[in-house]
Amino acid sequence: ANPIITFAIVDGLDSKKFTLVGDKLTFEATDFEARKNATYHVKIRSTFSIPPYGALT
Repeated sequence: ANPIITFAIVDGLDSKKFTLVGDKLTFEATDFEARKNATYHVKIRSTFSIPPYGALT
């Protein structure tokens, strides 16, 4: 069986600024001149599964 890897945004102070579709993480554009700190916090969970055995997170 082929392994399946899925991803999900699960937490982070800035998680609402990100979108995750499949394995593509995109970022909502912001005014970079207004914010001096360019650090953003988002947590991604990956789940690896091999049918029919189940998943590891």
